[in-house]
Amino acid sequence: MSAEVLERLEADRMRAVADALAGWPGDGAGGHAEADTEFLVALCLPLADELRRYHAWTLRRAQAQPVAGMAAYRALRDGLRRVLAEGLRLLDGAVAAARQSGGDVARLADLEAAARRTRAWADGVLAAWPDPDAGWPAFDAEGVRQAREGIARGEHGEDLADVLARIQAGGPLVKE
Repeated sequence: MSAEVLERLEADRMRAVADALAGWPGDGAGGHAEADTEFLVALCLPLADELRRYHAWTLRRAQAQPVAGMAAYRALRDGLRRVLAEGLRLLDGAVAAARQSGGDVARLADLEAAARRTRAWADGVLAAWPDPDAGWPAFDAEGVRQAREGIARGEHGEDLADVLARIQAGGPLVKE
């Protein structure tokens, strides 16, 4: 299944939530009964798990892409960003709509917690996602200085010249 097809399927799933939110009154009025608001909350609670499943599929798919398939990799990454952004927007919208209802909405606290956890998780996922377009990180002179000092103190293994001399003398690769 292509990334585009899966993204479209996920978008179709989220459309029901988006349609429900689009018809929700923005001012807290409109006669939405408490049961309707509770149904909206129940409809949105599974979104967090759906986003995690979509991420898992995307990650497996990205790991399977050959190095020559950077366009496909970018499509997966960009699709993940779009799906996560839309899912988070819907979770936040559902929380806001439920709060505006003014009633004591069952499972609203669960939805609020799910939205917070999902946002934190998604931020971490996107921050950790390898981005071949990002370029190299800035040179860290302080980190290099600390590493050299650690090597001089013997904290980071053996000197390469010592390893080569041992191997050339017929010794093991790793000092025992």
